[in-house]
Amino acid sequence: MIRTLVFLDGQNVKSALELLEAAEQMYPGKPQETVGVFFGESDVSETVFGYFDELHWFEADESQKFNVRFLASCMEDLARQKEIWCILIPATYVGRMLAPALAVRLNIGLVADVVEVSNVEGEIQMIRPAFDGKLMACITNQNSEILMMSIRPGVFHDPGPAWKETRVVRHAPEYKDTQITLLKCTKRKEKTDIREAKVLVSGGGGVKENFQSLEKLAKLLHGMVSASRRVVDEGIAPRSIQVGHSGKIVSPDLCIALGIYGSLQHIEGLDHVPYIISVNTNKNAPICSLSQIVVEGCALEFIDRLSERIERAFGQKQEKIRTYHKKGERLCRLQILTSIIFH
Repeated sequence: MIRTLVFLDGQNVKSALELLEAAEQMYPGKPQETVGVFFGESDVSETVFGYFDELHWFEADESQKFNVRFLASCMEDLARQKEIWCILIPATYVGRMLAPALAVRLNIGLVADVVEVSNVEGEIQMIRPAFDGKLMACITNQNSEILMMSIRPGVFHDPGPAWKETRVVRHAPEYKDTQITLLKCTKRKEKTDIREAKVLVSGGGGVKENFQSLEKLAKLLHGMVSASRRVVDEGIAPRSIQVGHSGKIVSPDLCIALGIYGSLQHIEGLDHVPYIISVNTNKNAPICSLSQIVVEGCALEFIDRLSERIERAFGQKQEKIRTYHKKGERLCRLQILTSIIFH
């Protein structure tokens, strides 16, 4: 029986559930048992119940939830006990610290920041960005008994409705004083994440001189603003909204690419985007080959004219666009924008 161990980050449970799709792609058609593990007192068990065959709940206070030595020790024991084949860890803040610590304890290799997995004639292949996102490296497992990787959040998708009868196992591990003391705990302010957006208005070098103008169009479409690496590297936009392998992998229903050339690392950051509208002075830019609509011309002028037409076409009926956003009626949204752009 193939057994896969998945670390559940209590601060980002969604990213762990996405890893179940990766497990299916690595071992297609084979019987597989998924084992989830999480730490601390929380309602995470209710969130993930029905997605795992087994759920191992380790009791831990607030300070130990961020003690990667403690987390790695518990997961090492569990991996050896359950004869795990594969360990998947989301590349979150905690996951990035935990993965190498666990790899050292198990004396196995680690492939970090994986963005794609596949099974080719029984050989598992892992794809990750290399040379700062300029190239994609394909890595295979040669002789490690346990396959281990950290996976970039957002590259895989939710598994859908729960379907398993999860068995929950609780643990009360003893841990020595590790000289880690929780001095202060401040609740982090909720921040919007471009990976959650249904509509992205994305800007590149062609709009860097007036990047703030994208916000108006994004607001009219009830979407969010994102950026290419070039804009981020020049300090015009924060890295938190960068799309690409050195930024974030996004899957919106609609992406409007403004003044973006579309290098490999940026295009690979667009995962299963149904509709892309590109506006560029160069109609042969790589991003245009992926687009359903290509507008040749000045992106800043396009922003002004489209914003004006949306306001004129809908006026107080902006709720209509918002309704499509909530219902996810992608075709209707694209038809609305198409009619506005070309009429």
